[in-house]
Amino acid sequence: MDTRPIVEHLKRVEQMLRRKVEDLKKPVAEAEEDLRNVIGTIAVYERNPHLLERRLLDAAADAVVVGLVDKKPVLSLRGMTHAQAVVAIAKHNGGVLKAQEAKELMIQSGVMRATKNSTHMVHNAIINSGRFDRIGRGEFRLKTPASSNGGGSVTLALPKPANGAGDSGLFTSKSPLQ
Repeated sequence: MDTRPIVEHLKRVEQMLRRKVEDLKKPVAEAEEDLRNVIGTIAVYERNPHLLERRLLDAAADAVVVGLVDKKPVLSLRGMTHAQAVVAIAKHNGGVLKAQEAKELMIQSGVMRATKNSTHMVHNAIINSGRFDRIGRGEFRLKTPASSNGGGSVTLALPKPANGAGDSGLFTSKSPLQ
């Protein structure tokens, strides 16, 4: 019986497996190198804590911050809904909101991502909140004066009932069969 074809096939499998092992070793080696770098950085900052404080101050100075909300960085918007974020931004700006500035703040804070639809989402949040009057192109004013306490509580307008009660807008409600 000729075993050469079987042996040749097994050698090809061996080569394939060796390549696979080498390919799998690369991410592990990179992760180990990253781990060594992090451990080294921790050791440097543990020996010299003043370097960390200076580094944090430098990072804060270098950060691009478009605005502040309630005297906190833009990150204070994180976790808010779009409607809550536009109201908070308007309160910070004395009741006036520019849609493009609000969009940039919301993107930087992580409330929304930068997409083609970002501007529309901001405008929808402004309109659907029911708390703004349009004063110019892309500019809105809070209907209620901005509170000076900075409490951050937001009252959202509830949607109108679908049965037609309270319809006073441009669009009238339709039954699902129309």
